[in-house]
Amino acid sequence: MRAILLLLSCALSFSAQAAPRETKYKEITLDTVPGDKISISCPRAAVKLTGTASTSTVMRVRKTLPDSSSEGASRFEGMSFSVKKEGGIVRIECTGQDSKEELAKAVKPGAGDFHFELEGASLPVEVGVRGGNVNLQGWKQSVAALIVEGRVHAVGTENALRVQLQRGDVKIDGHRGPVTLDSHSAKLSAANVEGDMSVVNFAGESLLSSIRGNVDAKLDSGTFTIAKSSGSLDFILGKGTLNAN
Repeated sequence: MRAILLLLSCALSFSAQAAPRETKYKEITLDTVPGDKISISCPRAAVKLTGTASTSTVMRVRKTLPDSSSEGASRFEGMSFSVKKEGGIVRIECTGQDSKEELAKAVKPGAGDFHFELEGASLPVEVGVRGGNVNLQGWKQSVAALIVEGRVHAVGTENALRVQLQRGDVKIDGHRGPVTLDSHSAKLSAANVEGDMSVVNFAGESLLSSIRGNVDAKLDSGTFTIAKSSGSLDFILGKGTLNAN
């Protein structure tokens, strides 16, 4: 019995140690008016944009850290964020690393993540992160996501959507407006899109379905599949595979 209790105690201790640490910041109502833009820049971040009928936009921020004493985690722990408005642009930026060497250590996978959740009135947004995710739900203004490695998921969105992603996944469902994807090796899934699409996916996998608009595609060694779509299809194909139904 003592041995069982000891094992249980060790398991509980290990679970507690493995739990990530989280810092929650005070909710912020962004100082915006119609016509303003939002810029989000952070080395590692998960960004969620949820559009509602509200006339204001609120932001909730939290920071998660692994329960470890790694150099990357300790440097990411010292990072914070700032919000300032310049000439109609609300700039949300992560701060705290002055040198490129310190920044490189802080952005390593597992070092930590910021989580920015914006909810309310839709405004044009540009997101720039090295590693992370962008989740869009019902956002009605243009979005540009520039990511080195990560994921983009857009549902029920409108206006121009531009994704520049080196590696990762892109999933789009129920979008109205033009879509531009520029990637080296992304896994793209797009369905129920009303608008023209431009896809450059050098060595990735692209699956398009129910696209009502013209599609321009360029790939080298990847695969491209399109089905149940209307509009013209122009493509430049290298060693890749094209399937059109």
